Amino acid sequence: MADQEHIDTLLRSYLTLLDEYTQLRERLSHLQSRMFHDLARANFHNDRGLRFGQDQYDDRMQASRRIVIASQSADQEEEDDDDHSRPLEAAATFASRLAIMRRRETAPSPPTSSSANNEQDEGAAGSGTGTGTGDGDPLRWFGILTPQALRHAQGHSVKAVEEVIPRLVGVDAEMRRVEIEVRRARKRRAQAEKKRQQQQQQQRLELSEP
Repeated sequence: MADQEHIDTLLRSYLTLLDEYTQLRERLSHLQSRMFHDLARANFHNDRGLRFGQDQYDDRMQASRRIVIASQSADQEEEDDDDHSRPLEAAATFASRLAIMRRRETAPSPPTSSSANNEQDEGAAGSGTGTGTGDGDPLRWFGILTPQALRHAQGHSVKAVEEVIPRLVGVDAEMRRVEIEVRRARKRRAQAEKKRQQQQQQQRLELSEP
């Protein structure tokens, strides 16, 4: 009975996670839909005749937000089926390892003295164009006066990357962890049932002996 109650508890936790996962997927889909809708509105009402897209990107553009994910694979989790001492709450460690790093004015590597001088010269030469690397807002690549719809599209994208996607990945990892725990619990229950049947059979044999 204890094993069955443990399995039932795990299944209830799994259903709760599944409900949250479904809601997060719906929220992500809604944000993406609004993002593309606002982007289409910005292009439709653009009076300059230029479309907002990758054609207007500057080659020096750097990502302003990056996601780093580190997790132990599910195969490694299943290798040790006999180790039951780890609590279910350990799944939260996955979410703690997932961090969003806001990168403003980043570079792939520290610049040397010569490259720094070159960048200063380029910045001085392009100071009148409004495309310097000093501004961390990617909207500046499209000019100073950007449509409100384009800012809304940016806000939806940022919210999806910073809030929804990290939690979505964390919930997915927790669901996988619960699935592993359910399989382990069912295996223990089957082993206990088999052992109990063997004991009952042995007792019947002992009683049947003259």
